[in-house]
Amino acid sequence: MSRLCWVRPYEPSSAMAHKLSSDASIRNLFEHSSGESSDEGEEWLDELLGDELVPHDAHIDGLVSHKNDPVPKIVDVSSGSDVEEMKPTVRHKKVWTSSIIVDSLDKTLDRNNYNKFTTPDTNETYQCVMEKASENEPSKLLTWTNQQPSVADSQSTENVLKIKGCMISDASKKADSPSKAWELFFSDEMFEEMVVYTNRKIEHTLSPLNLDECNSKNSARLKKTTNEEMKAFIGLQYARGLLSQTGHDAQSLWVDGIGNPIFSACMSSARFIFLNANITFDNSDSRPERFLRDRFAAIRDLFEKFNNNCSNVLQPDGFLAINETLYGCRNQVYKQDNTSKTAKCGLLFKSLNAARYPFTFRAVVYAGKPTGNSGLYYIPGILSIVKSLVTQLLVSVDLQGRNITMDSVYTSVELLEWLLAKNITAVGMIKTNKKGVHEAIKTTNGRECNSYKVFWEKEKGKMSIHSYVAKTKGTGMKNLLVLSTLPPILGTTKDDGKDKPALHKFYDFSKGGTDIVDERIGSYSVSTKSKRWTLAAFSYMLDTMRVNAQTIFSMNNGVHPQKTKSFEFGMEIVKSLITPHLITRKSLPGMRRSTISKINLFLNVPDVVVVQKSEPGQHYPINSDKPRRCSTCLDNIRGQGYTAKVQALARGIKQCTSCGNAVCKRHYEQICPNCSTS
Repeated sequence: MSRLCWVRPYEPSSAMAHKLSSDASIRNLFEHSSGESSDEGEEWLDELLGDELVPHDAHIDGLVSHKNDPVPKIVDVSSGSDVEEMKPTVRHKKVWTSSIIVDSLDKTLDRNNYNKFTTPDTNETYQCVMEKASENEPSKLLTWTNQQPSVADSQSTENVLKIKGCMISDASKKADSPSKAWELFFSDEMFEEMVVYTNRKIEHTLSPLNLDECNSKNSARLKKTTNEEMKAFIGLQYARGLLSQTGHDAQSLWVDGIGNPIFSACMSSARFIFLNANITFDNSDSRPERFLRDRFAAIRDLFEKFNNNCSNVLQPDGFLAINETLYGCRNQVYKQDNTSKTAKCGLLFKSLNAARYPFTFRAVVYAGKPTGNSGLYYIPGILSIVKSLVTQLLVSVDLQGRNITMDSVYTSVELLEWLLAKNITAVGMIKTNKKGVHEAIKTTNGRECNSYKVFWEKEKGKMSIHSYVAKTKGTGMKNLLVLSTLPPILGTTKDDGKDKPALHKFYDFSKGGTDIVDERIGSYSVSTKSKRWTLAAFSYMLDTMRVNAQTIFSMNNGVHPQKTKSFEFGMEIVKSLITPHLITRKSLPGMRRSTISKINLFLNVPDVVVVQKSEPGQHYPINSDKPRRCSTCLDNIRGQGYTAKVQALARGIKQCTSCGNAVCKRHYEQICPNCSTS
C-alpha cells in the first residue's frame, strides 16, 4: 500500500537560481521529503493552503491545485517508509484593523465587546502590610480576595456625574472665532504686565547709551514697546512655528526668497531681535528675593495666570489623564533628561489633560529645590504633585464622577484612596514593587500566557487589581498589573486572540490625553534655540494656549477637535495678532514702498502704485526703493579725491517726487499739497 505526503514546491529566487540548476541539487531537494515531517513543515503548509484546506487524500493525476498558489506535488512513498502522514492543521487568521471590535474609548466601556469573565471557585485571600504598627496605632493591613464583593459593581457616589462637560464662563461660550478662543488663555492683564516689565528691561539696557549719537536706524529699534507691538511679536512667533522656521536664524526670515513676507511687513529684523532679547516676565528688582523660595520665579506669576485661565474655561467630561511633557531646552537650568522622549532633555511639565480631546487643565513644572525656605510652589514627590493638580483644579470645576488615568509613575494605593475620598475614580498601571501588591499577585510562576486574574480589596470592595500575564520579546513572561477604583468591566477581548482584559483596554485608550496634546504641540511648536530658559517656558505656554484654543473653537462650532486643521487655525490667530500693528505701521512716514505693498497684501487692500514716466536722461523711476547717493551732493564734488569723496557719501531712499533724483537730509525739503500746486 502506498502512502501520500505533501512536498513543498520549490521556487528559487533569481539570485540563487544558478546555484540550484544542476540535477544533483534538485535531486537533493526531493530527497529531503524522505525525512520526518515537523511542525515547521505544517506552518508553511498552512500558509500554502490558505483558508481552504485540501484533503490529504485528494489527488488529480498526482497534482493538487489551490487557487493561485504554487502547485504542491504528491510523492509516492513506499509503505515501509518512516514518513508520517501530514494532516492539515487549522490556520489562525490574521486579525486586521478593520475587524477589531474595541477600537475607541467608548467601545471599551461596552460589556458586549468582551468574553464573559467567570469568578474562580477556589477562594484566594492575601494580606499586605501598608503601615507598620506603632506604639499608639496598630498596623494597617490591606486584604485582597479573588471573590467579587457584592458592592464592586454597584452605582456609587464617585460614579455619578453631577455636572457634565461644558463651557464654564460666558466668554468661553461665545468664543466662536480663533482670536476669541485664544484670548481666553492670554488675557489683556498678562499683556500689560509683560509690557511693563519689558519696558523696564529696555530702560536698563538703554541707560548707558547716548541715544542722541545714534543714527535714525538704531533709534527706531532702541525704544520701548506697546501692547500692540507685543501682540505682533507673539504673532510672529506663532508664524515662525507654523512655517517650520524655528530652526532658522532670525535674520534670515527677513531675506526675500527665504522668509515669508509676513515678517518684514510686521517689523524690522533688528526690532524683532531686540524685543526677543529684552522680553521680561517679572519684576527683576525683586527676583533675587523670590528666587530663594522659588527657582521658577522669573516667570512664575505669568505661568500661574496661564494655569488659572486654563482651569476656568472648560468643565471636563468623564475622563482625564495625568502624564508629563518634556519640552525641549538645552540650558543647564534644572532640565530633565529622558531618552524615550522626542526632546531628550528639557523642562519637565506634569499636566492634567482631557482623555478624549486635546486640552490641558493645569500643569506643574519641575524647577528644583529652592536654596532658601521652601515656598508655596515647591512640591516634593509624585504623590504631592498629583494631589496639588487635583486640589487646584477643584477650585474651578467639579470633578465628582470623573476618572483619572495615569501610568506606573503616579499609581499607588495611597493615591487612589485619596482620590476616592473626593469621589474621583482612577485607573493606572502599577509597578510590582509598590506597596500593597502581594507577592502571590505579582508572580508569574504557574501562570499561562495571556492568563487573567482579578483581586478585590476585601473590606470596602471598591478597589481592584487586575493581573494579566503576557509574553514579551525581551523579558519573557511579564505580569502587567492595573490598579483601579473604577467599577471594572470584567471580561477579555475576543477580537485579537490575546484575551486582553477589558480594563487593560480601557487603560490603553484613556491614558494618552497628554500625548495627544504633545503631538499637536510638536506639529507647529514655537520653540527655538535660546540661551534663556524663560523663553522655553514661555514657548510651552504659547503652544498649549494654541492647542486649548483650537479645542474650544471646535466645540463652540460643533466640530470635533480632530477635524479642525491646526495650520489654518494658527494662521487665523497670527492675523488677528498682527493686523492692528500692520495698520499702525502703514501710516508711519518714510515707510518703503515694498514694505507698504507687503502690508497691503496681508490687509487684503489693493496696492495702488502710480507709475510715472521718467525723463530721457533719468536712470531710476519716480518710486524707487534702491538706496542712492544724493544727486546734489554729487554735483558739488569737484577736483582731487573725487572717488573717495563719492564713496564717503551716505546712501538714502529719499527722492524728489517730481524728477526722481535722490536727495539727502540737507537737500530735502518738505512741502504741503497746497503749496506744491501753487
